[in-house]
Amino acid sequence: SVPAPVLSAAAQPAPATRDLVQFRACQAVELLRMGTVPVREIEAFTVGLRPQIEALDKALSIAAESSGEVQAVLGDYGCGKSHFIELAAQRALKANFIVARVSLDLKETPPNKALEIYRALTASLQYPDSSLRGLEPLLETAVEQPGAIDEFASLGRLARCPLTLTLRVLADPSNFYNRRSVVHWVAGQIKKNALVNVAFKRTTLGPPLSLYANGENGRQYAYLVTAISELARILGYSGLAVLVDESEHYS
Repeated sequence: SVPAPVLSAAAQPAPATRDLVQFRACQAVELLRMGTVPVREIEAFTVGLRPQIEALDKALSIAAESSGEVQAVLGDYGCGKSHFIELAAQRALKANFIVARVSLDLKETPPNKALEIYRALTASLQYPDSSLRGLEPLLETAVEQPGAIDEFASLGRLARCPLTLTLRVLADPSNFYNRRSVVHWVAGQIKKNALVNVAFKRTTLGPPLSLYANGENGRQYAYLVTAISELARILGYSGLAVLVDESEHYS
């Protein structure tokens, strides 16, 4: 008889599907033992919430067909609000929404710090068709899609919107080395710096508008979140689903 060949580590066959399923099942059991629900199987571990899920799906459907919809999840501490937020994220992604989420915190993202909330939302952006995170993939897609920037700029008063100006800067090949700084600026991750100023000057758009960190600036960031949603629609998504967790009060 001929001995079986010995495979090197690089040539080992990929794990069988059954092994992967078994691994994920063991992982799920371990997470449950620790008192948490595995995100990948969250729908399987959601019980007794049919009316709430139907209301959520209806809200997503309305948001996809019109200007938007709002749902509030109320309940005592420990009743599963954060679980439902995660479930909402998964169902929104399946409905072709991009998803942004923020957990309000009195130190890092308090309700009165709009820039911090906006920064958390743009950093957390998820896509139904990509594993990438953040605002940059959306902007890159808009730059690559013919006519998307002009269509976005034509919506109402968006011609001088910081997001519109950013897209025009990114579309200018001469700004190749400044692209990352411009994206980080419009996402609220950094303050306006020399690299951002140079990119705008090179594109002859004039100085970039300021993104305010202090004062009554909530309206500015609500406007930018709406602009991100409109851009997502132009690029073929259902819109933007914004999920806010751990809010002790809302209005």
